[in-house]
Amino acid sequence: GIDALLAFGPDNLPRLGQVAVDGRVLVFTLAASLIAGALFGIVPALQVSRPSLNETLKEGSGRASGGLRGRRARSVLVVAEVALSLVLLAGAGLMLRSFSRMLEVDPGFDPKNVLTARMFLTPGKYTEPKQIASFYQSLLERLGGLPGVVSASAISEIPMGGSYSSGTMTVKDKLGDQDNEEIEIDQRAVADGYFRTMGLTLVKGRLFTQQDTADAPGVTIIDETFARRCWADADPIGRQVKVGGSEGKMPWLTIVGVVRQVKQFGLDVDGREQAYFPFSQAPQISMVLVLRTLQDPMGIAGSVQAEVLALDKDLPIFAVRSMERIVSDSVSQTRFSLFLLTSFAGVALLLAAVGIYGVMAWSVSQRNHEIGIRMALGAQGEDVLRLVLRAGMSLTFAGLALGLGAAVALTRLMGGLLFQISAVDPATYTGVALLLGSVAMLACYIPARRATRVDPMIALRYE
Repeated sequence: GIDALLAFGPDNLPRLGQVAVDGRVLVFTLAASLIAGALFGIVPALQVSRPSLNETLKEGSGRASGGLRGRRARSVLVVAEVALSLVLLAGAGLMLRSFSRMLEVDPGFDPKNVLTARMFLTPGKYTEPKQIASFYQSLLERLGGLPGVVSASAISEIPMGGSYSSGTMTVKDKLGDQDNEEIEIDQRAVADGYFRTMGLTLVKGRLFTQQDTADAPGVTIIDETFARRCWADADPIGRQVKVGGSEGKMPWLTIVGVVRQVKQFGLDVDGREQAYFPFSQAPQISMVLVLRTLQDPMGIAGSVQAEVLALDKDLPIFAVRSMERIVSDSVSQTRFSLFLLTSFAGVALLLAAVGIYGVMAWSVSQRNHEIGIRMALGAQGEDVLRLVLRAGMSLTFAGLALGLGAAVALTRLMGGLLFQISAVDPATYTGVALLLGSVAMLACYIPARRATRVDPMIALRYE
């Protein structure tokens, strides 16, 4: 079971490989099993050892374990089992709906058929900004010519890639506040064609062009969240910002475009305001290559490595992943938690069904004589079916009522784990209650159906 669970585990979950069944786990499990067996074996044994003669004589038979008290104890256990199952099912249902909502979130870019790979130029070999810019320009031209590649570009930090770069930016002429306000933003250097390669939508203004060289006036592109925060509905195109504090010596940059916000840290995280700079004006030693392809992007990974080695035989590429894999990995821990919770809820559902079936089957076997008398006096199969179903479903409904109350109280603790869904979501509670009720109905129906086939003559001779 552990190996099966670990097969679904995410790679970015710390110490996942150390999860194993060792001696301590086995000792604990053995002790828990022995204690549970002794506890639930002693209770009915004590009931049998101290019988109520008056109740036993009135019941007409002492065969039923514990008599009336035994039946009540079993009924209480079934109700508790149904209630606990509902709590687990409600938690799994909320996580499932939350995860479904998360997967529907637009990341702000198109991850399909995009290959990414990180590079790091040797600092001692590539020292001049023009030398760095020239290398990447030559590499991207070669990568763009590979068969099956639609476009190639690069960015300093890929969305959801696990790393980021942020800093202070000074904003001039910010509406509703004093001039030159300093704010904290995420910063990205991007090569020519990055927005087209990643499928980012231009909201207003223009994208970077080949005219935005190191000798040209400094420019930047911001995301719509940045624009909305600083200028509300006003047009930010042409306004100026600069990297660093207001007293810093960095040059002022002109905003030339606004793009959609990108989910930088995950589908469930909005992130900070973002600003992009042309790579030619802000060259970086470490960049992430981004290639949009016609088919499976991993199929050209070898060709990308070959082009890099053709320019510099000492430069490897690493962290080679598709953009779809990166997005999937960003929700892998949530997916694994959902898998575990759903597995436990499924086991609880199975145990509840077995428990209800066991109690109802035992009850029917103990009431064979009664059922035979009822059928001898004219009761039809439908009457017996309703009788048994009513008894089983009454326990189920009691468990559902108790479980709903407990689930509403306990699932509030999951508020921090849920995304765009309330911890008391009516649709989820209705769905899990119907599911559990349907399973319980099936567990009751099987022994109830068997009860309708009781032969009255045989049942009257049963005792």
